[in-house]
Amino acid sequence: MGGEVEVVVHIDQALGISVPKLLATGSTVFDLKHQLAGDDPTGRARAEDFILAGPAGWPLDDAELITQALCEVTLQERPSEDEASAQPPPEEEAPEEEEVPQPWEAEAAAESAPEARVSALAVWEVIGGADRGGILVRS
Repeated sequence: MGGEVEVVVHIDQALGISVPKLLATGSTVFDLKHQLAGDDPTGRARAEDFILAGPAGWPLDDAELITQALCEVTLQERPSEDEASAQPPPEEEAPEEEEVPQPWEAEAAAESAPEARVSALAVWEVIGGADRGGILVRS
């Protein structure tokens, strides 16, 4: 049952940059990532640093077997920490954002309902602490 399977790892398809890798039959995506990490001349890359996508563009699971059907994969960029924290996890839907009324919308609403008109100006009053700049209270 021995043998090997060749996998082409596309690093940048637009520029035509790819690297062929020879793996033993029965190897997993993690084994391929480990081999890619071993090619790093700095020695700082780890298998966990790589995201490999299959032909459909979806990230591959580390335990997935490399077969003749999976002979081409694409190296994807790992999102930065800022991007990762800004995006919700894929299995959850993002909560709908609450619409915040704009000041001009509040004015238009106040004009259409004069009995509900409220002054948008804040009234501040100094109630103490004048020796230190005063204590202001909004009424």
